[in-house]
Amino acid sequence: MLDVRRLMLLRDLARLGTIAAVAEAHTYTASAVSQQLTALQREAGVPLIERAGRTVQLTAAGRVLAGHAETVLAALEAASASVAAVQGSLRIGAFPSAVRTLLPAALVTLADRHPGLDLTVHELDPAAMAVRLLDRSLDVALMQSYDLLPLTPEAGLSTVDLLAETVYLAGPPAPAGELSLADCAERVWIAGSPGTLCHSVTLQACHLAGYAPRIRHHVDDFTAVLALVAAGRGVALVPSLGVVPTPGVTLTPLPLQRRTHVAFRSGSGGHPAVAACVSALRDAAPADSLRVV
Repeated sequence: MLDVRRLMLLRDLARLGTIAAVAEAHTYTASAVSQQLTALQREAGVPLIERAGRTVQLTAAGRVLAGHAETVLAALEAASASVAAVQGSLRIGAFPSAVRTLLPAALVTLADRHPGLDLTVHELDPAAMAVRLLDRSLDVALMQSYDLLPLTPEAGLSTVDLLAETVYLAGPPAPAGELSLADCAERVWIAGSPGTLCHSVTLQACHLAGYAPRIRHHVDDFTAVLALVAAGRGVALVPSLGVVPTPGVTLTPLPLQRRTHVAFRSGSGGHPAVAACVSALRDAAPADSLRVV
């Protein structure tokens, strides 16, 4: 019988590429991961990994088994869901503007409908959500994509579209009318921290407008971003959920949307707690300013 936890390590080796990355994802040592994979090879009776220079790679049999591991793990999630009631705990990961706007109403709805459900919220950058779902430290997460940067779901995760929102160009009052991206080629920019989706979409949007933005400030909180814009420190891209009334800031709608997706481990979509969370989030989406997709 193949050990399920060892199958998970093999699946993650196929996904992450190195034993060191698998060890970091599971807070194991690299030696422990190697020992578990060696034990899985003995169980399977065929070589699953092989040396490739200074690292390792999956053999043909290893790739086949990694694919089956994905199916097995999804089936186990579905089996857990089939016997679960809406009780126990639900760990939700969300990006800051969703914590401020979507989650409060969703949490009230969940508490009213399912008082036995113990809810916890973890504020994270969307880039961290997939890893936290796959290592089982989150059950549900709100993930983002932009028209310019579509979502590529990780193996082992499923997503449900929640909403789409307009992205605005935030700048100082413009006497000649609304600003455009082309108008901002020589301006200072405010963007998210390098490595975040907000930073990447600023680079991509300006690139499509024909220039590289001169990013002077890296700020991840949109309220702070708007305060800096009001102080004349630069221009920025701000999605609808991040907008707060800020005197001295002009918001120009762009032909660009940010999309929010509810993500969970494949096979867990039928879990009553996960389904209840998706329903509550849909009810919480402000339809007057956001287009539900």
